[in-house]
Amino acid sequence: YVEALPHMLKAAFPFKKLGIKLIDPVLYLGRRGWYRKESIRNIAKSLKVSTKEVERAWEEAEIVQSEYQRALRERGRAVLEGLKDDDIAIVIVGRPYNSFDDGVNLRIPQKLAKRGVTVLPLDALPLSEIKEIDYMKDFYWHYGQNILSAAKIIREDKRLYAVYITNFACGPDSFILHFFREQMQGKPFLEIEIDEHSADAG
Repeated sequence: YVEALPHMLKAAFPFKKLGIKLIDPVLYLGRRGWYRKESIRNIAKSLKVSTKEVERAWEEAEIVQSEYQRALRERGRAVLEGLKDDDIAIVIVGRPYNSFDDGVNLRIPQKLAKRGVTVLPLDALPLSEIKEIDYMKDFYWHYGQNILSAAKIIREDKRLYAVYITNFACGPDSFILHFFREQMQGKPFLEIEIDEHSADAG
């Protein structure tokens, strides 16, 4: 869905007739070497600017993203340290484009927070401190590895419970959920499968 979105938009809206150019360069995020250079070339071509300008912007963006992730982990650590032994906090688990897009997740994290529950995204947990789980190194999806690391942290902290947000017919989640359940070792969690719902009742 995410990869196909520009093509769906082009099919759904008459951009050319409206004099609008849709910018949809192919990006290879998280990769180096040829992939990074190709991403920079693709952006430069789409925006009609020099590759040097794009490279400078890319480097600045990487610094800002890294700083954001560090600040998020620090905030997560502070929240965890502030929890009492009998407190309960919910960790939202899932891939970011499912679990942290307000249009997709129907604002479930905000709804929980409004009821006085502490809510954390899984990226706020100290995932890098988890030693590799046996079969995790064979996972193709890096984010699947994050999900399993989060499961271990949630399972071992009696104050934490998971809400796993997924969507219907998601290939990776169809088996990552099995590994997640196995990692939880019987600790209950809520799985919310969203399938094109647009109302709270659904």
